[in-house]
Amino acid sequence: MASNPYRREFLIKKFFGKTAEERRAKRRELKKLAVQHKEDVDNRLMAEELALTDSNKVRSTRRRDYATERAKLGFKDS
Repeated sequence: MASNPYRREFLIKKFFGKTAEERRAKRRELKKLAVQHKEDVDNRLMAEELALTDSNKVRSTRRRDYATERAKLGFKDS
């Protein structure tokens, strides 16, 4: 594709459309889809991170509860 301009033109028209207007519309659509995908991935990663922090909170409160119970029994944890 880099060395053969006719091949490049053929592939561009094959993937993006035969007419210039079709190609412009397809490129606009692909840019919108890329932005949408980026937002979706960011939202999913944020949700996963929030889920991890929530599970860490549960774990830390559980550990504190165990520590208080052990302190009542006389164990000295550092």
